[in-house]
Amino acid sequence: MVSSVFAFSSLLLFVFLTNIGFSSAGLAPVYYYDDPTIIENVKRSSPSSSKDYVVVIDIDVPTLAMANRTKTGKSSITPKDPLWTQIARDALELQVDVLKSLLPKAKRQALNQTLGQTTFSVIGSFFSFTGSFDDETVLIIRAMKATKFIQQVIPISDDGNNLSEYQNDFVTQNSKRDADQSGYPLPLIKKQDANTYFQRYAPWAIARLSSTTLPSPIYPYGNGFSYKNGGDGVVIYVIDSGVNIDHQEFGGRASFGPNVAYTQSGALAEDDYDHNGHGTAVAALAIGTSLGVAKKAKVISYKGVAALSGLTDAIVVSILSDITQLISTATDGRKASIVVCSYATTSRSAIWDAAVTQFAQLGYTYVSPAGNQKASACNRSPAGSLATVAVGATDYKDGYYVNTNFGPCVDLFAPGVSVMTAGVASTYSVNLATGTSYSCGLVAGIIAMLLSQDPTLTQDQVKAGLLSLAANNVLTSTLANTVNILAQVPY
Repeated sequence: MVSSVFAFSSLLLFVFLTNIGFSSAGLAPVYYYDDPTIIENVKRSSPSSSKDYVVVIDIDVPTLAMANRTKTGKSSITPKDPLWTQIARDALELQVDVLKSLLPKAKRQALNQTLGQTTFSVIGSFFSFTGSFDDETVLIIRAMKATKFIQQVIPISDDGNNLSEYQNDFVTQNSKRDADQSGYPLPLIKKQDANTYFQRYAPWAIARLSSTTLPSPIYPYGNGFSYKNGGDGVVIYVIDSGVNIDHQEFGGRASFGPNVAYTQSGALAEDDYDHNGHGTAVAALAIGTSLGVAKKAKVISYKGVAALSGLTDAIVVSILSDITQLISTATDGRKASIVVCSYATTSRSAIWDAAVTQFAQLGYTYVSPAGNQKASACNRSPAGSLATVAVGATDYKDGYYVNTNFGPCVDLFAPGVSVMTAGVASTYSVNLATGTSYSCGLVAGIIAMLLSQDPTLTQDQVKAGLLSLAANNVLTSTLANTVNILAQVPY
């Protein structure tokens, strides 16, 4: 366990005495995953009789800070203060020890391995730890006074998004080519006027984002992409399958962050690069030089999934906790940060919803997919939380994508059918991508533009900005209880 001046101090123990032992007010709720199948390809350290859970704890960090003010020199702190995270982590460690103390000796010894590998998450006022527990242990945890709720870990996926290699010349009109790059274009971007840049021969998806009406022609290339800023100074964290950072679309503006794509044995499944294509595609639509929106923003890849590693809501929550700390302690001169994670659950996840809600309350923006099941996005996490920017997909005829999810939990729509994006086959490969994941990438780029102009915007203010810019009632089809709003870049 991490040591600090707060861990197991007498003051901390005193404050927590009322939370130790069993509650007389009833048991904390527990949420089970409705598929009884054991989650595959996820790192586990417990017997098959146990299931993986996330335990969400109630911690009064301000009171703990006050109790320790003689040691810290602070009587009050905010959730963005690194000290907040340290105090919360120490309190979570104490709760794990409380759990151990409540277990029979034999069970305590059996659980030492899984509890020794516990992951702590702190996102604002969201506090949790993980573990693999049998039914008896779950009952004990539910009775602990500090337990808010427990949830069985839920597997997630990239949700039926499709990628295929684009075989034809990308832009046949471009005269500037490198013979070794199979016709991959250099973007023809010029300053249109004192405040606007113009990209000629822009792929249809980004061209549609700078025109309030459907351009003609539109597919595969629209009548250009106009924009006022490239998202300079904004960092976009892409939680995904990795990123092909050497691709020409990124021009050195993409970098590797952590890689937590572990196999069941605990080994890294892959190196930091993207061997799937999903993460690279999303990142390129956000910041790509030719194919993306925010051409001066940066991407940091946070790899959470690989071919031989599964992804769960617990992993994403842990990643989001880490990113929260990385944002609050960043010293790279960035103006603002965004998270885009184009993954979702097949049902609601209480832990994911609670985590993104706290992330938004910290003032940060999280972009999520509506999903591709032709169903209500309100039945899925994190879109159903209403605490993200939830994005649906449209086609090049201004119709809703046939498989896009819909409903009142979708904030707006963006192109997501046969959109050109970067691939992983080479440093210049181009793929065609379909799905709400790729609509997310485009909207993340627009948000980078907004935050570059005003880094103080909260997620609610970002949503308001997106809606004020958007083209209303231009989509030609109809979906029940769903907005008819198409994203647009600042003009």
